[in-house]
Amino acid sequence: MTTEQHINQNATGDDTRPPTDLRSPQSAETTESVRIGRFSLGLARIALAALARLPLGLLPVVACLSTVLILLFARRTVHIASRNIRLCQPSLSNRQQRQLLRASTYHTALTALQAPAIWRDKGRYVLTAIEGVSLINECIDDSRGAILIMPHLGNWEVLNHFLGSRYRLTHMFRPNNRSAINQVVQEQRAGTGTCFVEADASGVRAQLRQLHQGGVIGLMPDQEPEVHGGEFAPFFGHAALTSSLSIRLADRTGARIFMVTCVRHAAGFRIKCQPLASDNTSLNVSVLNAAITRLIGEYPEQYLWSYKRFRTRPAGEPAIYPIMRSRFFHLRRLVASTGRLISHHLSRRLRTRLSRIYGVMLNLTRDGTIARTNLAYCGASAGIANVRKTTSDSIFHSAMHRLRRAEIWHRSDSEIESLCQFIEGREHFHRDRQGAGCIVLTPRLGFPDLVLRDLSIHYSVNDVIELPSRAEAAEQKTRERVRHGIRCFDLSGPSRQRLMQRLSEGEVVAVSPDMQPRLRDGHFVDFFGIPALTTTAIPELIAQSQARTLMGVALANGNSFELHYLDCQIDPSAPDIAERIMRQLETVIRLNPDQYEWSYKRFNIRPAGQPKLYRHALLQGGAGRYTFAALAGK
Repeated sequence: MTTEQHINQNATGDDTRPPTDLRSPQSAETTESVRIGRFSLGLARIALAALARLPLGLLPVVACLSTVLILLFARRTVHIASRNIRLCQPSLSNRQQRQLLRASTYHTALTALQAPAIWRDKGRYVLTAIEGVSLINECIDDSRGAILIMPHLGNWEVLNHFLGSRYRLTHMFRPNNRSAINQVVQEQRAGTGTCFVEADASGVRAQLRQLHQGGVIGLMPDQEPEVHGGEFAPFFGHAALTSSLSIRLADRTGARIFMVTCVRHAAGFRIKCQPLASDNTSLNVSVLNAAITRLIGEYPEQYLWSYKRFRTRPAGEPAIYPIMRSRFFHLRRLVASTGRLISHHLSRRLRTRLSRIYGVMLNLTRDGTIARTNLAYCGASAGIANVRKTTSDSIFHSAMHRLRRAEIWHRSDSEIESLCQFIEGREHFHRDRQGAGCIVLTPRLGFPDLVLRDLSIHYSVNDVIELPSRAEAAEQKTRERVRHGIRCFDLSGPSRQRLMQRLSEGEVVAVSPDMQPRLRDGHFVDFFGIPALTTTAIPELIAQSQARTLMGVALANGNSFELHYLDCQIDPSAPDIAERIMRQLETVIRLNPDQYEWSYKRFNIRPAGQPKLYRHALLQGGAGRYTFAALAGK
């Protein structure tokens, strides 16, 4: 039976996967205690104690010095703030935008420097004016409850202490990624009178209880919610994912919503409270963002512009924040180019040995951890008996692929064809579809770069690429393709239209079927029994273009390759195109599991309410941390 005959057993959508009554983990716990190094924790406490004892008059000077250092060295922070200011303040000149960037950085630094003093010595701030607080008192007297919306404007730590000391505020926060900083900050905040709850289901329940008791809660509305929550609403004229939690809580409890700010003046701070709307019936996220926009417009220099407010985009829109070049971009590119040049001239034996060494190193890094995690959950359904061996083999092939990538892209056309000792399925291109293009699926199996390189010899190729996070790797990946006449596209709306045009002109479009898109550009399809976010672009292209769909796989066989173009036999009118593709992909992977890139975070985005796979280490013995039923949503 040929590879194509094997795969076409599932071409009609029949699911012949093995039963998925899979292994259960050694423990069902879903949380584990956070281990914090004593050194980093102690260092954070010493730093906060030192800042708390600085004279108040010295803090602006330190903030100025901090601003200079941030502008010089915190390139990513400055880049994000500059991008946000250009988007939200287009009427300002370039000079005015730079001035706003410096002023905002200064106020953010001053807020951070003032926080330790506020936590330790609660009286070390001066309130010059307090407006509208009587409205909160009226809600409490009526046992109605109050929801306080507090954008990142001015000094929110002063505001937290003021509200906590008066109303025993229950405030939702998002923990810092650095455990030591997060623990120390929460230890200090505990003395302000505010009860901080995490931005998760337990935090929502705590705030709901507080409102039912007629209490006061606080929310930061200008942070993006979790990937499954929120709605898009205009924010300075641009669509921004906005949490609707405050509105839903108000609808459920009858509480009133107020906008509360604490802005900085020369003599101290001024707190202002104002209702979001006259009644809750007219509230929506657009009204919420409009109110925040008006407040920021009054004091733009005191707003936190360095937050990725537009990180999540509506389906089909390109990313707002492009990949940044690292500070050592040119040095990294030189080292990478030198490494590729050397690997291109290595002998087969030496390249294999280096791949083994490189694979062992990768196995000890995050790549090995991700591969073991994926195989712990997918291994049984994929028919893999020895997870440890498959992990090692997969990492080895990934290392070999990286070392041979330069060879693939730098060899001549004739040399590429001589590398392929066996080619299957080339006759499928344009067969009985005169003038129609082809969609070639290039999964993370074997050497997908070789598939693209072979296609570039015979056809006009358009590749949908998933750019790496590092700018030098992204530029190299694009440059390799452009050198051989391959056009590169993303999956934004305009790119999809251009790809449709290319297909109508008889060209080839290559796209990875196991590439994880952004949440709003995909839907969940089972991959070895576990929901995996899958792009909707491929089914749309197939349905609209009526193009033939092939799967291109280049498998290593010693020092040469076997190249397979498998006819997927997809009916463009079928309602379950994505599911059919995934079943065929599973079949191909089962035939060659050791050459699949298991170190890819295929399940990085999970369905709402389902646990994260890569957040915690696996349990001893390689068993999964969660039961298969939990991960499959059953």
